[in-house]
Amino acid sequence: MRILVFADVWFPDTTGGAGRMATQSSIELARMGHEVHAVTRNAGSTLPAQETLDSGVVVHRFACPGSGAGLARRMAAELGGSLRTVAGLSPRDFDVAVIHQSLPAFAPWLAGMLRGVPSVYYFHSPWHEEYLIRAAARGGVDLADRVVAWLMRAMERALVRRSCRVVVLSDYMRGRLVEAHRPDQDRVVGIPGGVDMSRFRLPEGGRDGARERLRLPGGRTLFLTVRNLAPRMGLETFVEAFAGSALLRERAMGVIGGRGLLEESLWALVRDGGLEDCIRFWGFVDEEQLPDLYGAADWFVLPTRLLEGFGLVIPEAWACGTPVLGTPQGAIPDILSAVDPNHVFDGLDAQALRRKMEDVVRRPQEYRHDPQALREHAAGRFAWSMVAGAFEEVVRGAVEGGPLRSGG
Repeated sequence: MRILVFADVWFPDTTGGAGRMATQSSIELARMGHEVHAVTRNAGSTLPAQETLDSGVVVHRFACPGSGAGLARRMAAELGGSLRTVAGLSPRDFDVAVIHQSLPAFAPWLAGMLRGVPSVYYFHSPWHEEYLIRAAARGGVDLADRVVAWLMRAMERALVRRSCRVVVLSDYMRGRLVEAHRPDQDRVVGIPGGVDMSRFRLPEGGRDGARERLRLPGGRTLFLTVRNLAPRMGLETFVEAFAGSALLRERAMGVIGGRGLLEESLWALVRDGGLEDCIRFWGFVDEEQLPDLYGAADWFVLPTRLLEGFGLVIPEAWACGTPVLGTPQGAIPDILSAVDPNHVFDGLDAQALRRKMEDVVRRPQEYRHDPQALREHAAGRFAWSMVAGAFEEVVRGAVEGGPLRSGG
């Protein structure tokens, strides 16, 4: 099959689970012998306009202003850039389009370039809800924000409803999809996120070996979280859990990996709370270091407050032999409970995190786990060798089932 992929985020151009899923699913399809072309943005125009990956995936990047530009300017540039890029690819010669985010696909669809080409929509999360969460964190949602969110929802709904298949990562995200866009239920397919088991492995030399390589101290229970430092991630509560606990400050260490909007405010929270000795900011996590960072931790913590549609970090940590604690939000409880329901916090606030983390430090024997068993659980449910086959079947089904239901 000739497959045209649309993604607003693409790994490693950008960080985050959605970009990783877009990239790796494309790579897996190419490894199966399909011709895959991906259209994505080139924020700041710092990357090659066209690049062929080792897997054979051809990445086409269109110029787009960086994050410092205004939203209207960035959206207009992305709509125009994707339109021009797709026009040069003879889009109607493709067998199927795979859409990970609406913005890069909307203008080509509206212009009729995808007429007759069936599509699969990969619904990672509701675009308009993510925008409103960020707007609220910047100081409140005003009328302009609501208009922008309405446009985002309308664009996403148009593409979702006109796709032959819609992929969701979890039952939770299936519910959010139905609530936002009301698609035909028989077109919605659940496929979990995938993990590269050859890359995410048990650390050489065990946890002590990983800590030595990363120069992390021993003798303390190490709680790790790696996230985009964004409002919905709950990182403030992770810091506040340490602030409210003498036990955690004395016998544990928190490591926060990632960059984002909340970086300065989180630094201030740590500084004002006198937590510099027990919370360390790792900053941007190099991909080569990420498996070792997972493996060095006693626990990975997922403190999400809103919209956790899957949590790719969960099976990645498991693949490295590290257990995960997570909040009862979104898809997290269902995924964690398959290993141990006791790994789910009893609430979303700092007190809930503090109570569970203190219990882990006080009674480690009650939370004992086998790293190899965690890895085998990840391999049995989330290995790309399994996930990619299911995704290919969905894509092939879209081709055999017919084109977009709209004239587009």
